[in-house]
Amino acid sequence: MFWSHVLVAILLSHHPSTAVNEQLAQTVAQILLQHFVHPFEAVQIDQAISNQAAAFHRQQDLIDTILRMLEGRLVIHRYSARPTIVEPYFFHLIFVDDDEAFARLLAERNAINYDTSGLYLIVISGPEPTAVGGFEGDLMQVLARQLNFSLSWKNAPGQWGFARPLGNSTGLMKMAQEEEVDFAIGCLAMDPDRYRYLKAGASHYTSKILFAVPHGRSYTAFEKLFGPFERSLLEMHAFVVIVACVVVLILSFANRKTRAFVYGRGVSTPLLNAIALLFGGSVPRPPVRNFARTLLFLWLVYCFIIGSLYQGSLFHYLQKPMHYPPLKTMREIDRSGLYYYMVDIGTRFFVHNPSIVRRTRIIAPGKDSLGHAIAQIGLTRLTDGVILSPMDLVAYNNRVNPRTRFVHIAREHVSVFPVGLYYPKRSPLRDVFDEQVRMIVPSGLVGDWIKRYGDYDFFARPKEKSDPRKLSNEHLAGAYQLYGCCLWVSVVVFLLEMVSPRFPALRVVLRHLID
Repeated sequence: MFWSHVLVAILLSHHPSTAVNEQLAQTVAQILLQHFVHPFEAVQIDQAISNQAAAFHRQQDLIDTILRMLEGRLVIHRYSARPTIVEPYFFHLIFVDDDEAFARLLAERNAINYDTSGLYLIVISGPEPTAVGGFEGDLMQVLARQLNFSLSWKNAPGQWGFARPLGNSTGLMKMAQEEEVDFAIGCLAMDPDRYRYLKAGASHYTSKILFAVPHGRSYTAFEKLFGPFERSLLEMHAFVVIVACVVVLILSFANRKTRAFVYGRGVSTPLLNAIALLFGGSVPRPPVRNFARTLLFLWLVYCFIIGSLYQGSLFHYLQKPMHYPPLKTMREIDRSGLYYYMVDIGTRFFVHNPSIVRRTRIIAPGKDSLGHAIAQIGLTRLTDGVILSPMDLVAYNNRVNPRTRFVHIAREHVSVFPVGLYYPKRSPLRDVFDEQVRMIVPSGLVGDWIKRYGDYDFFARPKEKSDPRKLSNEHLAGAYQLYGCCLWVSVVVFLLEMVSPRFPALRVVLRHLID
């Protein structure tokens, strides 16, 4: 009922940081000045908050910031909690900090007692609630419901970290060992060092460690000119052209009568004529005799078919962003000379391979720093190395951004590892949790969750936009390069002709090639 007469409703979410608070206030002020200005109507401000003092102060700070940015250019009327007369206002600015406060406001401002028509701008001033996702997040939600406990999450400052003697561990391993948390979760591999200092639970999944590889090198503009044909067809076409050149070269040593029979009487420069026809040109003087005309006809048919097929698909290939295939094997990665990017715990896989250790670059610990690095590969901002990563992290990236940040992987994996939870040594939770995990895993729920959060078809080509685009100079750069090469060849031929009178042998060779 409340929304039956609403003209516009805009929902803006807010994060309680100073920078974002200023940005949100500026956006709200711009909308008010653009759509809520009226010479005779005021803007009514209404607000609803939860029962938290911090929420009220946060919301009030946002309102004060917006009023300061308006600089008195709007007439503002604050809503009275218990008005004696319900005055209909057309412009409404409503602040709520969560869904519960918004529902309470809807119940109070019902259409029976209030005129709810008008233009509304609704601003959510509260912070976004913490959300838990991923297949391990879903697993913990099920365990929490089954065992009747609530979850309170803490992020490790040093990511996974190393498990060492008490007082020397780092990251998440330190938090679990020193009992800062009741258990640790987050794609934790079953590892002997961790067994020594922590209590390991039952495995709920098996994953792989592999390399996320960058896209193959982009085709140059000149290389794109060879895109319409496969290598075998290009080789066959080159063979036909070479045979034609060899025939012309052999006939150049024959007598005039033989050449007139093959080329036609009075026909000169047969090699240039053949090349001109190959590129869609014409001959200045066609032959008269039947045999010569037949040869010309066959060459014309061949050039017409090849040229039509080539031109028909060249337009598509000039626009298409083409890349060489990504690296597939560990040997190809090693020969490429690329760096190996990995988090600190990943170095344990290569302690006996000094060639990899020398090219290793450690990814600095941080919130989702490994996921951010993988996204940089998809955006082609990281092209000088490969990234050691769990397979599922790459699959998640490809599921979220299949078009813009698709990341390829090497076909060979580094390691296969079971994944489980870790507990402090004195924790009584392991047996209770393991009992539930052993019932959940055979049910197939974990496999279903994994498919929901990741795209594991790593070797499929990402979908590309098929909308036609206008050709630009960048697309035709290869044609310009080819034209420049032809000009260079013509200059060389011109210089040879200029100096040929001084060198009889050169003059004879040129005459044979041309005539």
